[in-house]
Amino acid sequence: MENYNLTILINNKVDEKGREGLIDDVKKDFGNLIKEELWGVRTLAYEIRHMDKAFYANFEFESEPASVITLDKNIRLNEDIIRYLLVRSKKAKRVKPAQERRMAARAAAREGSVEAVTKVSEATEETKAEEVKEVKSTKRVVKIGSKKE
Repeated sequence: MENYNLTILINNKVDEKGREGLIDDVKKDFGNLIKEELWGVRTLAYEIRHMDKAFYANFEFESEPASVITLDKNIRLNEDIIRYLLVRSKKAKRVKPAQERRMAARAAAREGSVEAVTKVSEATEETKAEEVKEVKSTKRVVKIGSKKE
């Protein structure tokens, strides 16, 4: 599954009931809806089909690429949607376990517990040891990496 962002501009002349039906029709093609934002009626930067206002709606969702093709087709065929922008977005990166431990320890340190401060120092010592590597050349030993003291 991929993450997608969809922003649609709906004709301002469509009544509230028709707009809700239109949004429901668009949402049925989503795999998994993450976030829905209805921005309301806004003034357009330039006239589109002799209209100067439109209703904006923004969605974040997960879906299979094959179902996004049908979503795109259905949006194109709908005359009440005057513009749309469908973009595939990147998934959030997974935090590495060492970073996760340090972040949790720092958060606990902000709360003021003494145990948390020792956890932070232990976590930073582990990362310092991982950062410094020794490389032997023919003439001398070279340390690569930055060791924070």
